[in-house]
Amino acid sequence: MTASSEDSSIADVLRDIDLENYLIPDGILVAKTLLRLPQEVQFRVRSEVRFITMTSFTGLTISLKSSRQWIILLNFDRMKQDHLSEKGIATCIAHEIAHFILGHTTGTSETERDADDLCEKWGFGREYDDYKKFQDPKKNATR
Repeated sequence: MTASSEDSSIADVLRDIDLENYLIPDGILVAKTLLRLPQEVQFRVRSEVRFITMTSFTGLTISLKSSRQWIILLNFDRMKQDHLSEKGIATCIAHEIAHFILGHTTGTSETERDADDLCEKWGFGREYDDYKKFQDPKKNATR
């Protein structure tokens, strides 16, 4: 991909995911991450997901069942405070996209591991190295 065709692709992605007026460096990083994913994943994300910045957590994926849309909330300030590299931020974005693709609506140790497995399959790193911090709802219900 040439520089001009990459710029055009990034602009197309930003337009498709409503990030045209986004903070430029962060929006471009979302677009670059998306362009590294398989075509069928890119298509689904571009048609079914909206990205929004937030001030808590690092990333969160929410399903809006009534509209069949998903929202991925990303906190770029927190990622930078945590000293994540561009590669680390891309991994976080891909991890949240993996939750969308897998249809996850809860953050259990199993869903986090599954999202990391898919993220790794796509050529990104793993977001977590310890899944013990995620509480499984079924285990908590029996206590």
